[in-house]
Amino acid sequence: MREYEHTYWRNRKEGKIEILLADKKSAKAKYGHNCPEYLDSDSPHFLREGVANYGNESVTIYQLTEPTRPVSENVKGIGEGFVTVEAQQYSGVFTEGQVHESRITWK
Repeated sequence: MREYEHTYWRNRKEGKIEILLADKKSAKAKYGHNCPEYLDSDSPHFLREGVANYGNESVTIYQLTEPTRPVSENVKGIGEGFVTVEAQQYSGVFTEGQVHESRITWK
């Protein structure tokens, strides 16, 4: 996994600790703190090809992250199992998004 750099800042006024993201292009900055970072290019799952099924429509996808896991036991199941992928749209256009792992068939 790519190294995820972050710093902590204590907001004394509100009495809480906030995380400041050093890398604005990180998966955590885009999708939230429960999202794993993008896979390294030498990972066996990096850009692994699969098909995401949306009812009658199938879209070719390429894996960018491992599936999300709960932040803590208190929120188990909420937001769990989403994979960040590059989806191949019409005319060779790609879009990045998240798909639940239950909708993916890996090739």
